[in-house]
Amino acid sequence: MKEITKTRFTTGFTCVRATIYALTRKSKKASQEMKYISDNGQRVHELARKYFDGSVMVTGRTNAARQNNTIRYINAGKEYICEAAFMSDNLFAAVDILHVLPNKHVEVYEVKSATKVEDNFYLDLAFQVYVLEHCGYTVDAAYIMIINSEFIKHGDIDPKKFFIIEDAFDEVKELQEDVDDSVGGIRSVLSGEKKLDETPVFGKYCFKPNECPYWDECKKGIPEDSVFEIKKMSIDKKIGYYYDGVRTMKDLLGIKDLTARFEQQARLQVEKSNKTEVKMNLLMLFLSKLVFPITSLDFETIFDALPLFDGTKPYSHQVTQYSVHVLEEKGGILHHFDYLAEPKGDWRIPLAHELVKVVPEEGSIIVWNDEMESNRLMELADLPGNEDIRNKLLSIKHRIVDLMDIFLKRIVYNRFMEGSYSVKHVLPAFYPDREDLRYDGMPINNGMLATITFSKLLRGEITGDEAATARKNLLTYCELDTYGPFAILDALFHLSNPKSAPLYKRTTG
Repeated sequence: MKEITKTRFTTGFTCVRATIYALTRKSKKASQEMKYISDNGQRVHELARKYFDGSVMVTGRTNAARQNNTIRYINAGKEYICEAAFMSDNLFAAVDILHVLPNKHVEVYEVKSATKVEDNFYLDLAFQVYVLEHCGYTVDAAYIMIINSEFIKHGDIDPKKFFIIEDAFDEVKELQEDVDDSVGGIRSVLSGEKKLDETPVFGKYCFKPNECPYWDECKKGIPEDSVFEIKKMSIDKKIGYYYDGVRTMKDLLGIKDLTARFEQQARLQVEKSNKTEVKMNLLMLFLSKLVFPITSLDFETIFDALPLFDGTKPYSHQVTQYSVHVLEEKGGILHHFDYLAEPKGDWRIPLAHELVKVVPEEGSIIVWNDEMESNRLMELADLPGNEDIRNKLLSIKHRIVDLMDIFLKRIVYNRFMEGSYSVKHVLPAFYPDREDLRYDGMPINNGMLATITFSKLLRGEITGDEAATARKNLLTYCELDTYGPFAILDALFHLSNPKSAPLYKRTTG
């Protein structure tokens, strides 16, 4: 039988079913996103080990070998042991950093690649303390190491300044009885003493902090067009409705004072209506404010826990590429420009200088979610080395028009958008048969994958022909992020006037 690890336990603390599935079923392959998060966390852990002078790292092919090597280090008098492994009665815990004191007394440190302490961090530590105490150790203190969000890089990163250490001992001790009860519950199901409920019990834990890997299996009994498919409604509200008997979108329509956007999504889905609902006066007002030349702009970024450049903070976004489409006049040719940084040195200054060369000095700049592009433009404008183009970058920022607002505010909506205002939902809603306007099937089809791919290029994890292909895929993805909005804008002009000529003739590369 597989050991009950910290990850499996913390899942089972809120949902025993998920832990039983994890212990008894074939493991699911981690997504690229989860692997990226894990790799990012690993780099944070490596820095945390440097916080403690003379620390040693436990390795081993199996958990049993790791435990043996931990005991060997303890017996050798090592004071700080990283990834210290302990096993008791099929419970396994690896302590990020163990401070060994005399007479089997210890202190434990849990390292997190977060900038604030979350409630589930205490549970992680509580399980480790539980296992250690069952192995005969006395835990004198428990700490959580988090990232100092105000840290600014200047040269090599000093772990003493990068981390904040929070005392978590009281919270961890208070959880020990709960940990014992949860371990007992998991074991009683595994032994056959107790059976899992035939019907899953849904809760916030199904979705937070991440969607459960077994959600697709558990939701099989949920009716079609369920309340869980309503977008942007809080998880707590969905679960509350579900257990109050409001289980489908049709049920939802009977709720008084239902928010207009939720009512609209539910109504059109229930009716299976193919019509597009338009608040024509607001659409016309939006379109009337656009000024030619119109430019579509999109950035892709990387945001590592460990700052890449001097003067930057943890998780600060650094622009890695841009795509720009420019339409000088209605009915004209749509021109395309792009730039993808070489992942070496400080690429931000040449990127910014190339950007201002291709973006017109007047006219509207359409983006999808203005917060992202506006913040990046401000950061580039404030960057030492960009003083000569600061005003041009700020001019681009001040001319931004957020095309997403049309869909966020439901000025235009149809059910094929599935309640979302993401460009990846809006494009196929307008152009269901246009394969060139679909993200599905693209090697890189979302911003997170773009970040992951550039991170691999940056760290030399992909080279040669593979790197060349990755760069091509990055450019192709980013291009659709600026061509797509022009296609949507064309559809909006047609909605406002079905007899209007196409917005543009063709696109140049």
